[in-house]
This record gives sequence, structure tokens and C-alpha cells, in this order.
Amino acid sequence: MKMTLIINEVEINLGIESMKDIVDSLADKREFQNAYHQMALSNIASIRADVANRDNISEETAKVLLIDKDNAVLENIINNEIAQSIATDEDIEHIMTYGSQYTVKIFVSTIESFENIDSMAIYTKLLEENNADIILSLAENYNTPKKILKKLAKNNDKDIAQAAKSSLE
Repeated sequence: MKMTLIINEVEINLGIESMKDIVDSLADKREFQNAYHQMALSNIASIRADVANRDNISEETAKVLLIDKDNAVLENIINNEIAQSIATDEDIEHIMTYGSQYTVKIFVSTIESFENIDSMAIYTKLLEENNADIILSLAENYNTPKKILKKLAKNNDKDIAQAAKSSLE
């Protein structure tokens, strides 16, 4: 990525630290959507992560960031309302593949915010992963469907079972 600052027709080529500083200080306004999109295409993960954290990105930019392979980007984009409104099952599977366990746990806590996914299919995939920490997050989430919580209430792990029972109350 190349970023050039122009002041009174004088061009200054910026290095990575200056680029990160400018991105960090750029106001979160709709008028900067085109700039955010270019930054989302950057080879600098911290810049992409910063863009993913912005409220005023375009749907096109959100689509780019939803398929990023950097965990920090994925962690930020799953909390983005625009991304939540357009994410598909494939996007969520991508996050489950490339995101850290912590990122997937954040997703579990926000799953009801995602408007265009087959949440039951996603819940099933999360259970099939057989990751006890993720399953515990599902059990602790009051928004997990009752059908799944009832199943988890019978889990062999006492903490998962207890959390599911508490969520059912």
C-alpha cells in the first residue's frame, strides 16, 4: 500500500508508521468510505483491523473484511453492524476457520445480531467442532435456542451442563 499526503501541492510519501497514525486519527464518517475501502485492501493487517472497527464502512468494504485471514480483522468485523447485516453462512464458516477461539466465542455471544445466516446450521457446525470452550460459550448464551440448551444440559461436562441449565431458567 502506498499513501501520499498532499499539502499545498507538495507530495509526501508516508511510511507504515505514518500511515497507521493517519488511519487511526481519521474520523469515523461516511464521507471517508472510499478511503476506508482502499485501506481495507492494504497489506498492513493493523490498518485493516482499524477499518473493520469503523461504523461507517460500506457493504463492499465489509465484504472484503469478512473474508480476511487476519484474526484481529475478523475479531473487529464480527462486531460491525454493517457486517452483521450482510454476513452469509460462508462468511461465518470462514471466521470459524481463520478466527481464534476467542474470536469465535465473541461471535457466539453476538450470533443473534447476524441477519442473513442460518443460525441453526451455524449452531450445529459449532457443536460439531467439539471444542469444549466454544460449547461452553453456547451453553452460557441465553440466546442459544432452547433445543440446543436442553441437549447441552445433558452434556458429560458438568460446567457445560450447569451453564445450559442456568441459561434455560
